[in-house]
Amino acid sequence: MSERRLLVVYTGGTFGMRDQGSGLEVTDDLGAEIACLVAGYDAQRRTRTRWAFMKSVCVIDSAEATQQTMVDWATEIRLKLESADCDERYTGVLVIHGTDTLAYTAARMAFELADLRLPLVFTGSQLPLHFPGSDAPSNFEYALDALSGTTTGGAWVAFDNQLHPAVRVSKYSSESRSGFASPRALAPVADSTLADAIADHFAEPEVTETRKVGVLSVFPGMASEQVRAALACYPDGLILECYGAGTAPVSTPGILDDLGAAIEEGTIVVAVTQCQTGSVDLSRYAVGSALARAGVLSGGDMTLEAALGKLGYLVGKYLDAPTTRSALASNLIGEMQLSAVSARPGL
Repeated sequence: MSERRLLVVYTGGTFGMRDQGSGLEVTDDLGAEIACLVAGYDAQRRTRTRWAFMKSVCVIDSAEATQQTMVDWATEIRLKLESADCDERYTGVLVIHGTDTLAYTAARMAFELADLRLPLVFTGSQLPLHFPGSDAPSNFEYALDALSGTTTGGAWVAFDNQLHPAVRVSKYSSESRSGFASPRALAPVADSTLADAIADHFAEPEVTETRKVGVLSVFPGMASEQVRAALACYPDGLILECYGAGTAPVSTPGILDDLGAAIEEGTIVVAVTQCQTGSVDLSRYAVGSALARAGVLSGGDMTLEAALGKLGYLVGKYLDAPTTRSALASNLIGEMQLSAVSARPGL
């Protein structure tokens, strides 16, 4: 029999929900149900899984997740792993999470916990565990399979017998059992020096709140007031979800001025594409070049979820501006394909 020691983390989501009369709601604790799933898995696979269950302090419907929630979950997991005795070291982590924001959390935690060098696998379900025909048991079993040797490190999403890189996955269906897709392949990391240095550079001890980052999606008729409001809400960083190769209605009075002023004051603005595949190239069109001149950075082919997770992670490290810009343009853990590697200032 093979043997491993896993940490199973329950954060909430559809997986453990029940209808309390006004629609599906989160079940506070799922320890007994998880124990049954693990026992059934071992009996079928003829394995022996040593595991520990951790209910997050914050068990929620994933629609309620925030950047702070994601950082808190990562901190809980890190502390649990670090407190294990030498003989009780964990070989992997399985996180049960709601599907709505699973891709966002998986991406953020992929950066937050990249230095741990052990597999972190997320799963969830489209139907609750106790529903007839639920996909929860099969998704849980596939996640255990992944932690049995399919992957030896990194962060992943196990869903409907598919293993998606956490920094490349998005939710694409609210109904299909194959609720997630990752059309962009995980990019090979040629040099982990910068990622390792950033991981070692923690925020100052007195800082307790997660910095404010957010998203603004470009759309026809977008007003400068909306750009200004987004920049005011998210002064530490903004992901600008652009059209195509990185375009936006820059001729609308005020938009470029507002972006340029905020960037000059220290707000980091990163452009990603609304397309499912492809990359941002701000030099391709004149309107994209105007964004670049205002100080907007290209997010390359990063997904929205990975870009937001990466930006939040980096600004939370309180790095100097050149290092932050270099890191955003670099492939740290497989989140973006690069045509060339820019110069990287040291920490």
